[in-house]
Amino acid sequence: MPPVTPLLVTRASARVRPVGALWRLRGYLRPFRFQMIVMFAAAIGAVAAEITIPLLIKAVIDGAIAHGYRQLLVPLALAAIGLGTAEALLNLIRRWIQASAVAAMEKTIRDDLYAHLQRLPTSFHDNWQSGQLLSRATTDLSSIRRFAGFGLIFMVTNVITFVAVVALLIRLNWWLGLVTGVVFAPVLPVCLRFEKRYRVLSRRVQDQEGDLATLIEEAATGIRVLKALGRGRLAGARHDAQTYVCTRRDGVETVTPVGSVRHGLEMFASELQAAIKELPA
Repeated sequence: MPPVTPLLVTRASARVRPVGALWRLRGYLRPFRFQMIVMFAAAIGAVAAEITIPLLIKAVIDGAIAHGYRQLLVPLALAAIGLGTAEALLNLIRRWIQASAVAAMEKTIRDDLYAHLQRLPTSFHDNWQSGQLLSRATTDLSSIRRFAGFGLIFMVTNVITFVAVVALLIRLNWWLGLVTGVVFAPVLPVCLRFEKRYRVLSRRVQDQEGDLATLIEEAATGIRVLKALGRGRLAGARHDAQTYVCTRRDGVETVTPVGSVRHGLEMFASELQAAIKELPA
């Protein structure tokens, strides 16, 4: 049987699809299913309150003000204030539950990971760089925590928000709703292309961080030997070069597509709003 090397593990992990890797984490979410249900309910309730507020404003303009029903202004204003307060309260509840549930899930995964690393043979630790293991044990688990606490919930709520807004627009003005739904279709392939590119760049940055952590640990362990042999400046130069590659070159390459896609989407949304305003009523 061939030894376990980082290259073999990387190739094996590349065959696992991201959805399949996330599905393997369902066992860690199961003990917190009640908290997750409350978080989803609070997030959906906050989205419903956020969508309802513009409808109240429409009722104020087209109903109370247009027809002179001033006695309806106070109840509608109080309803809008109540919905805004409810939205803020629901977001507070979601974040409050998330802080404890997601942190406890991350702790459970980290305990299982450390227990598994201690059961592995010594040859595995000889072949793997300690900095790479440290990077996986911290960066990967933090990504899982952020996805469980933010990404998963926002992915569901954003889809619900988009579908609900398009449905309301179709009900209010069918052609305006169809135009809004159709023009966002090209956004999906752009996001998929960005995701494939960003996945490669982020993985490369993580590998560079692992190499940098390995260099720092080796230098910290043998700092007396480096000073005794007069190799301190050489070790510092290696650290500086690795830091430049990790934080500047690869880091900037990772941030650049994020900024480009975000700026492009914001510009596309602004141009779309301006085009819709120019359409005849």
